[in-house]
Amino acid sequence: MTNLIPTSFTDIRTGEISLGYRLYDDYESTYCNIMNLNDPTYQIPNDDLEFLNDAMEYLKGDNISKNMISDLKENQLGIFIGPTWYDYDKIKDYL
Repeated sequence: MTNLIPTSFTDIRTGEISLGYRLYDDYESTYCNIMNLNDPTYQIPNDDLEFLNDAMEYLKGDNISKNMISDLKENQLGIFIGPTWYDYDKIKDYL
């Protein structure tokens, strides 16, 4: 199962906060902590599908993410976004 977790990262020395996600399945994991780099006012949306839409810009950036998204498409698999499960039909237009 693939999991996309909205995440706030805090630098324990400076207290600086960056926003992004953790993405993982049974085989691999990756993360992004730069979703607010270009727009410091960016906030992670409460709506999971809106968050998936925002995250897709970054999910295409590394091979692990690309492989996971490709697997979702090829096998028409769903995803957990936070604790909520979304079937493929609900997310396919965002991928």
